[in-house]
Amino acid sequence: FFLPLGATIGHRYHDGGGALRGHDMSLFRLVYASMSLLSDKPDLAREQIEQILLVSRRNNEAAEITGALLFSDTNFSQVLEGPRAEVERLYETLNHDPRHKDLLLLLSEPLAARQFPDWSMAYIGPNQWAKQAAGPPSREPAGARRLLALMGQTLNRGS
Repeated sequence: FFLPLGATIGHRYHDGGGALRGHDMSLFRLVYASMSLLSDKPDLAREQIEQILLVSRRNNEAAEITGALLFSDTNFSQVLEGPRAEVERLYETLNHDPRHKDLLLLLSEPLAARQFPDWSMAYIGPNQWAKQAAGPPSREPAGARRLLALMGQTLNRGS
């Protein structure tokens, strides 16, 4: 299948109560931005994103990680939530992923409750809003929090 431009999709947990809401674990959130190295051909980039989402959702569900990925044609912004060790392990893996470069850590903090509890990896983009929100990233925590709020609002509107 192909993602339409401006698509907002993701894999939701369907157990009714939110599969990960009740777990007693130390939650952690990490937000980063990076420059995309995906194809500049829209159809090929869409296929690359589909592959990223397929693998991410499977791996994230197993690691109890939730979050969202925002893609503009040139930048990624991503939020990861879950057990600290798992989130940090994934971020280290992402640092070596050849599909992007220049990772910039925007926010790294303990978390009382997940902002994206129903999403193993939600996806937003590419559209005009995504282009504006994904870059250039704000290095201030307030900018990362605004980005998180906008991502949440977009997903709530699209779901």
